[in-house]
Amino acid sequence: MKKTNDVQPGPGSASERSESLLDLIAREAHCDYLSDLHSLYLKGQLPEEISQITKDSFGVQQWNEAVSYITRRSLSFTNVQEAQQYLFVKNHTNGDFGS
Repeated sequence: MKKTNDVQPGPGSASERSESLLDLIAREAHCDYLSDLHSLYLKGQLPEEISQITKDSFGVQQWNEAVSYITRRSLSFTNVQEAQQYLFVKNHTNGDFGS
């Protein structure tokens, strides 16, 4: 299992960044392991800071992968804002587990 503190945040744009989106989210959520994000999502306890990650920091593909990993659902969005909103809104309504 990958520990989240194995990767140090990088400066500047996403192309210069050494930290993945999942690593950033896990760090913001104070998770020791990426897999901890699943239970935080199920409990509706992902931090609000996720919604504050700028649209230019990571591409839509990275957001699709992150949201799919965290929710354990195969999801695809057409833009970053949709992915952020899905994760943030579903997280704060305790997820969408039945559909």
